[in-house]
Formats: sequence, C-alpha cells, structure tokens
Amino acid sequence: MNCAAVVLAAGAARRFGGGKLSVEFRGAPLLAHAVRAARAAPVQRVVLVCGADLGLRDWPGDWPGDWPGTPPVEVLRTKSDALSAS
Repeated sequence: MNCAAVVLAAGAARRFGGGKLSVEFRGAPLLAHAVRAARAAPVQRVVLVCGADLGLRDWPGDWPGDWPGTPPVEVLRTKSDALSAS
C-alpha cells in the first residue's frame, strides 16, 4: 500500500499574528518540525501544501527541498489566498 503524508501549511496565522511557520522553535522553523515528523511516518512521500508567499528558500539551510533522503518532500504552492481565507 502506498501512503503519503500531507502537511497543510497555507493558513494565514492571523490569531498568531502572522509568520507562524517560520518562527524558530528549538533551532528550526515550526514548519520544519512538522515536515520532519511527517517524514518519520511510514509513508512513501510527503506533500507540503503552502501559500505562494511562504519564503522557504529564505530559511537558512533547513527547508524541505534541501533535505536528502527518503521519503521525498514535494512542495505545492497555492497561487491565491483561497486557502488562507478561512
């Protein structure tokens, strides 16, 4: 059976005050911890769904595209704020 983990990270974090996914916790952005946890599950791939404005490449080194190994991490960026509206 093929299974995938989906990390939903397209919210606006309004209650938090914005930028929640890139806030550092124990030396890494919160989103990095979520992706690491998903990769630790018995899955064949991890799909990260994020907003177009999430600056993954601005993070110093530790973002999903730079992680070697398996399972692979695919990044899907939304083109609009449709997912952030709710």
